[in-house]
Amino acid sequence: VVDTAILTVNYPGIITVTSTQAVTNTLTAPISEIGTGGTAGFYPNLPIFFTGNVFGEIVENDPYYVTTVIDNQTFTLSKTENPLTVDVTQTSSSTGYVTMDSTAGFSVNGAVIFTGTTYGNIVAGTVYYVRQIISGTQITLATAINGSLFNPGNSTDTMTIVSQADTVDF
Repeated sequence: VVDTAILTVNYPGIITVTSTQAVTNTLTAPISEIGTGGTAGFYPNLPIFFTGNVFGEIVENDPYYVTTVIDNQTFTLSKTENPLTVDVTQTSSSTGYVTMDSTAGFSVNGAVIFTGTTYGNIVAGTVYYVRQIISGTQITLATAINGSLFNPGNSTDTMTIVSQADTVDF
C-alpha cells in the first residue's frame, strides 16, 4: 500500500438520541457538526430500533415507529404503527372549540400534537391535551392535564392533529 488515510464516516442511518423529555414523551436526535443526524428523512410510521444504553420503556432491538416529527431534531414514537391523525377544519376563540373530521379515538386528557402548518394560536409541535369532547367532531384543548381552556384562536384553514395516546413513556 503506497498511500493510506484514515477516514471517519458519519453514517446517516445511525443516529444518536441524546435526550428525552418525560412530560411530553419527546426524543432529541441532534444534528451533528457536519450537518447529519437530526430528524431529516423521518416520517410517521418510520420503523426504528434502539441499541446500546436504552432508557424509559425502550427495549433494545424492539421495533418502534415514529409517531410525530416535531422539528428538525425532535420526535415522538410508539410501539404501534398508524397513529390517529385527523384533519382540523376550524377553530373558534369564542367557544374554544376545535372542529375536526372525527373525535373517535381521542380521550379527555389525551395528549395531541399539531403538525405542519398551523393557524390561530395553535403552535406546531406543542403538546396540548384534550380538555373536553364536545361532540363527534368538536373538542376543546388545554396546555396541561386537567388544565384550563386554551384559546385556539379563529381559523377555517385545515391543519393536522396527531394523537399521542400510544407514545412510549420516558
